[in-house]
Amino acid sequence: MMSLRICTAESCKRAASALCISCEQDFCIVHFNEHSDSLVIQCLQLADVINKLFDQVNNISTFRPDFLIELDKWCQEAHREVNKFCENKKQEFKEIFHKEQDQRTTELDRLRGQITQLILEQEVTEDFIDSIDNSIQSLQRQIDQFQSAHLTLRPLVIDDDLVAFHQQISSYNDLLPLPSPQRTIQLENNWYSVAAKDNFLLVQHDSKLCILDEQLNVVKETPWTHHIILDMFWSKLLAQFIIISFEGIFVLDENSMIINQLPIACHNNKKTWYCGTCTNKNLFLSVEGISSSIYKYTLLPSIQLIKEYRSPISCKEDERIQDLSSSKNVLAIVIKNYRNEVHFDLCSSRTLERQWSIELNWITAEKNVETTWKFLYQKVTFNQTCIALKNFLNNNALCRGHHIVSQAIHLMS
Repeated sequence: MMSLRICTAESCKRAASALCISCEQDFCIVHFNEHSDSLVIQCLQLADVINKLFDQVNNISTFRPDFLIELDKWCQEAHREVNKFCENKKQEFKEIFHKEQDQRTTELDRLRGQITQLILEQEVTEDFIDSIDNSIQSLQRQIDQFQSAHLTLRPLVIDDDLVAFHQQISSYNDLLPLPSPQRTIQLENNWYSVAAKDNFLLVQHDSKLCILDEQLNVVKETPWTHHIILDMFWSKLLAQFIIISFEGIFVLDENSMIINQLPIACHNNKKTWYCGTCTNKNLFLSVEGISSSIYKYTLLPSIQLIKEYRSPISCKEDERIQDLSSSKNVLAIVIKNYRNEVHFDLCSSRTLERQWSIELNWITAEKNVETTWKFLYQKVTFNQTCIALKNFLNNNALCRGHHIVSQAIHLMS
């Protein structure tokens, strides 16, 4: 004999006559209708919210961001600064002109006085004539040289990063955990490095360097014959990918797909280059092993070593640098010690002075698991400065079996 089902509504003793498939609760016909009506009301309320958001997005006067007004103010201030600079230069040139004019006038008055005096005293000699003539010729050369002076006007180069649009991400929970991947691609013989440039990725696949689009389609490829790739990243200054392998440092032109080696020898003959990154102006490199140094280079007009940051500035003596990343003037360093403790440091790219540090020991919680590290770019606002943060994630969080996850790719780019 079947047991009688009772309506689950509070204080209701009627027999249940309907089952809500959504919440899997039994209701009598009266409370089922009420339950159904309440769900409809909730849907209508959500529809109202959507309509309000739709109107807000389409209403320019309401949706107009404040940063456009700020940009106009910035533009006006920039014009004032340029005008002020030009006025200062004009004043500087006028002062130079008047100083030159006074000096030459004083010298000419002196020579004219000497001539007048000697003529009156009738003590003119050939040596005096030669001396005066030499002085006049010297003055003539100085006057001609001053009159032929010209300005050196360099074009005003405006860094695109002076004005940038950034959206604030309030917390890691907005990005993590990652949703299910939209697309995957199987990569053969790949180490772990991935480089991003705009909406494209550079990966190693089956002894080739491949550029992938957003759909993970191979749009360009070229053979790679220079051993295992340890790291690769995009250089905006060179407009090329930089690749670090056991054989050295190489650059890849994305248009021609031509690979050339950079003339940068490792300063420690016992170690090899391990990782690197590029800011707007400089190249940063680090070597493998404990107590890693960080090397800072110029790239243009030539490659020059600026400074070596040794331990304890780069990292402690019992630590090694796992990876580097950068955004504008901020350098991100992932550091690991022999106890597998990991911390993420943010520092100035000019001085390597630490701004703050985060412990990431939760990453190494899984023991006896060989971990391949990946990086996930996300934007955060810190002290009103927008920076690109490389959140250190393990292989299980981002990819498995050398699969690249398209959903993560969008976050990285």
